[in-house]
Amino acid sequence: MTASEIQEPYTDSLTILGGSNVEADGLRPYTLGGADGLRFELTCINADGLDMRAMVVGAVRKEKLFLIVYSGTRSDCFDRYKDDAEQPLRTVNFSAA
Repeated sequence: MTASEIQEPYTDSLTILGGSNVEADGLRPYTLGGADGLRFELTCINADGLDMRAMVVGAVRKEKLFLIVYSGTRSDCFDRYKDDAEQPLRTVNFSAA
Protein backbone atom coordinates (compact mmCIF):
# COMPACT_ATOMS: atom_id res chain seq x y z
CA MET A 1 0.00 0.00 0.00
CA THR A 2 1.23 3.47 -0.81
CA ALA A 3 0.83 6.32 1.64
CA SER A 4 -1.94 7.89 -0.44
CA GLU A 5 -3.74 4.53 -0.61
CA ILE A 6 -3.89 4.65 3.18
CA GLN A 7 -4.66 8.36 3.58
CA GLU A 8 -7.53 8.58 1.09
CA PRO A 9 -9.75 5.81 2.52
CA TYR A 10 -9.10 7.06 6.05
CA THR A 11 -10.22 10.59 5.23
CA ASP A 12 -13.16 9.26 3.18
CA SER A 13 -14.31 7.26 6.22
CA LEU A 14 -14.57 10.46 8.26
CA THR A 15 -17.06 11.83 5.75
CA ILE A 16 -19.01 8.58 5.82
CA LEU A 17 -19.16 8.84 9.62
CA GLY A 18 -20.73 12.29 9.41
CA GLY A 19 -17.72 14.59 9.22
CA SER A 20 -17.57 17.52 6.85
CA ASN A 21 -14.90 19.79 5.40
CA VAL A 22 -12.36 16.98 5.78
CA GLU A 23 -8.95 18.20 4.64
CA ALA A 24 -5.74 16.18 4.89
CA ASP A 25 -2.29 17.62 4.35
CA GLY A 26 1.37 17.07 5.09
CA LEU A 27 1.50 13.46 3.89
CA ARG A 28 5.09 12.36 4.41
CA PRO A 29 7.24 9.35 5.29
CA TYR A 30 7.50 8.48 8.97
CA THR A 31 9.36 5.73 10.79
CA LEU A 32 7.10 4.00 13.32
CA GLY A 33 8.62 1.30 15.49
CA GLY A 34 11.47 0.85 13.02
CA ALA A 35 9.05 0.30 10.11
CA ASP A 36 8.71 2.61 7.13
CA GLY A 37 5.38 4.36 7.45
CA LEU A 38 3.51 7.58 6.93
CA ARG A 39 2.27 10.62 8.74
CA PHE A 40 -0.28 13.29 7.93
CA GLU A 41 -2.50 15.85 9.61
CA LEU A 42 -6.13 16.59 8.99
CA THR A 43 -8.89 18.96 9.91
CA CYS A 44 -12.64 18.45 9.84
CA ILE A 45 -15.93 19.29 11.43
CA ASN A 46 -17.07 16.15 13.24
CA ALA A 47 -20.63 14.78 13.34
CA ASP A 48 -21.28 16.80 16.52
CA GLY A 49 -20.22 20.05 14.83
CA LEU A 50 -16.86 20.39 16.58
CA ASP A 51 -13.92 21.83 14.65
CA MET A 52 -11.25 19.12 14.96
CA ARG A 53 -7.57 18.57 14.14
CA ALA A 54 -5.86 15.20 14.02
CA MET A 55 -2.45 13.64 13.57
CA VAL A 56 -2.33 10.22 11.92
CA VAL A 57 0.76 7.99 11.87
CA GLY A 58 0.98 4.43 10.67
CA ALA A 59 2.87 1.62 9.05
CA VAL A 60 2.19 -1.64 7.29
CA ARG A 61 3.88 -4.53 9.05
CA LYS A 62 3.51 -8.17 7.96
CA GLU A 63 0.65 -7.19 5.66
CA LYS A 64 -1.28 -5.52 8.49
CA LEU A 65 -2.01 -1.81 8.68
CA PHE A 66 -1.35 -0.16 12.04
CA LEU A 67 -2.61 3.41 12.55
CA ILE A 68 -2.33 5.66 15.57
CA VAL A 69 -4.58 8.70 15.60
CA TYR A 70 -4.49 11.64 17.97
CA SER A 71 -7.32 14.15 17.64
CA GLY A 72 -8.67 17.09 19.56
CA THR A 73 -10.63 20.26 19.13
CA ARG A 74 -8.79 22.74 16.97
CA SER A 75 -9.44 25.64 19.34
CA ASP A 76 -8.02 24.11 22.49
CA CYS A 77 -7.18 20.47 23.08
CA PHE A 78 -5.17 19.50 19.99
CA ASP A 79 -2.27 21.92 20.50
CA ARG A 80 -2.39 21.64 24.28
CA TYR A 81 -1.79 17.87 24.34
CA LYS A 82 0.05 17.26 21.07
CA ASP A 83 3.47 16.93 22.72
CA ASP A 84 2.02 14.35 25.14
CA ALA A 85 0.61 12.42 22.18
CA GLU A 86 3.99 12.44 20.39
CA GLN A 87 5.86 10.74 23.25
CA PRO A 88 4.34 7.23 22.94
CA LEU A 89 5.07 7.21 19.20
CA ARG A 90 8.77 6.93 20.01
CA THR A 91 8.18 3.72 21.99
CA VAL A 92 6.19 1.71 19.43
CA ASN A 93 7.67 -1.77 18.98
CA PHE A 94 6.52 -4.21 16.32
CA SER A 95 8.50 -7.18 17.60
CA ALA A 96 5.31 -9.03 18.62
CA ALA A 97 3.25 -7.93 15.61
